[in-house]
Amino acid sequence: MRKRIFMALLAAGVLTISGCGGKKDNEEGEEKRDIVITYRSWDYGTETQDNEERKMIKAFEDTHKNIKINIVENISSGNFYWDDIRASVASGIDLADVFMIPNMDLPLSAGYLLNIKSFTDADPEFAKVPDSIKAACSFKSGVYSVPARMNLQGYFVNTTKVNGELGIETRNLSCNSGKEVIDQIIEAAAGNPNIVGLNSAAHYIDTMPSVNDSTGTYGYYTWDGANYHLDSQAFIDSVHKAKDLFGAKKTLDAFTDEDKAALGLDPEVDPAVDAWNKGKLAMRHGYTYEIPDMIEKNTLNNSYKFIGNPGGKITIVGDYYGIWKNTAHPQEAYEFAKYMSFGSEGFAKRMEVYEEKGSVNSLPLTNDESVVDAYFDKYGSSSVMSGLEDAFEYIRTKSMVEGVKTIVGFNAARFNKKTGIDIDAERTNATVFDVLNNCIIGGLDIATYADQLNTLVNSTYSNWISLYGGQYE
Repeated sequence: MRKRIFMALLAAGVLTISGCGGKKDNEEGEEKRDIVITYRSWDYGTETQDNEERKMIKAFEDTHKNIKINIVENISSGNFYWDDIRASVASGIDLADVFMIPNMDLPLSAGYLLNIKSFTDADPEFAKVPDSIKAACSFKSGVYSVPARMNLQGYFVNTTKVNGELGIETRNLSCNSGKEVIDQIIEAAAGNPNIVGLNSAAHYIDTMPSVNDSTGTYGYYTWDGANYHLDSQAFIDSVHKAKDLFGAKKTLDAFTDEDKAALGLDPEVDPAVDAWNKGKLAMRHGYTYEIPDMIEKNTLNNSYKFIGNPGGKITIVGDYYGIWKNTAHPQEAYEFAKYMSFGSEGFAKRMEVYEEKGSVNSLPLTNDESVVDAYFDKYGSSSVMSGLEDAFEYIRTKSMVEGVKTIVGFNAARFNKKTGIDIDAERTNATVFDVLNNCIIGGLDIATYADQLNTLVNSTYSNWISLYGGQYE
């Protein structure tokens, strides 16, 4: 029997949640509980929906008879979620004992987070969380978040098409394959009018510098834990490679509308998704939470393999819980957050709760062999999608964590900071994102601006530290 594939839901903005208030303790006459933990997140839907996350909360209450979880029933999502949190605090209302955080930047700068290092240091289960994720939960000498969900980012290969139409053997293709294999597939597809090698090379900005780095210290977007390295040869080479691929129309995002129509793509559908579903893409760089849709739309019976990034450089994309610094019950808040995330007991229950759905919304956030084995026994690779177990092995040793949710000042350094660089007469003082994007799809050369950009993006981190870092040791 074919094993089922896990599903990881895109956390931000998928379900609506809202406004203050919540179910009151003992409102239905149940036995009174001594401790109430207030919980705010974006993934538990409404009380009427009673989704899997609410079932997890109920399961925690069933095994912790003295604790009541009070759900904040919000109406906001996206950026408004954080606006609601800030409004609650400004109004003198505790935001929640445990709450999902959009990123580390916002709650750390606001001073909302409890340092939970005393709990994590004493917890043998936290010691089993992969090292890169533990590092992402830390700031300076403290630990300020609990890992909540985990998905992976990297290359998916249509092995049926790569074998059959491009004549490249994929049997030994794995997460440890070199970037030369990626290049080989892209080049082979360039000579075939029926298939495109890759959806986009835009990710080269974030992930390929780590692959190209000879020092072994670069993570996502060249971050090494203290500095960015946009002036490095590894970064410059990565952006140049992406520019070459786009300029030669070897990636789908370089295709015109006429080119896409010639491939038989539907203009009303995301071209990368449509091309993948129709067997017109050899490789798709994406996320493991896209797997269920890939499986559902696989009407051509293609076989796929997830291989992460070259050389085992898996990118982890996750969500995180914070614990309110003024909580009256820090130990119980930590135990609840742990149950909902990396704890072995809670994850076993998560697999049970999600069993009817046929998928789980996170990979195991632990190296505990019994948990990992149980997960993959139930939701591991199949004839349609392979490579997941192999990818998980690299989480322990070579993984890097996406910077958006974990590095303070990251959104300015990667997207929003004005650079003083003019792309053209109409686009003056462009943002970091626009400059880097133009270095791939436009006329700017990253080599010309690398030093200037590197100084600028490193200043976003140092400026953040100057403004907010003094409250942390």
